[in-house]
Amino acid sequence: YTKTLQAGLSIIIPYLDRVAHKISILERLLPEFTISVITRDNVEVQVETTVFYRVVDASRTVYRISNVDQAIFTAASSIVRSAAGKLELDDLQSSREAMNQEIASNLQSAAEIWGIDITRTE
Repeated sequence: YTKTLQAGLSIIIPYLDRVAHKISILERLLPEFTISVITRDNVEVQVETTVFYRVVDASRTVYRISNVDQAIFTAASSIVRSAAGKLELDDLQSSREAMNQEIASNLQSAAEIWGIDITRTE
């Protein structure tokens, strides 16, 4: 690794430089997934979650993690389970927006080391 080329016109010297990876900086969508969670009052519910994210640091995304989608999925699953486990079923249903914000902030801190910005969760 030598440098990260920014969007636009960049000059590389043939045989000395090569582009190893091309990364899109557009917002991406992690496919909607459903997980089973157990609330604080021991009720099992199915929670559907969607995560929107974008790459902000391509070098960290490429060189620190091999599969970004799988890493975000795993982190989001554990964060959703943890957040839902703190609430009772009635609270979970009535405070969806607060739970979305908690999931997004916790996921943002987890994904920051990979060069990922979590734009929103639903």
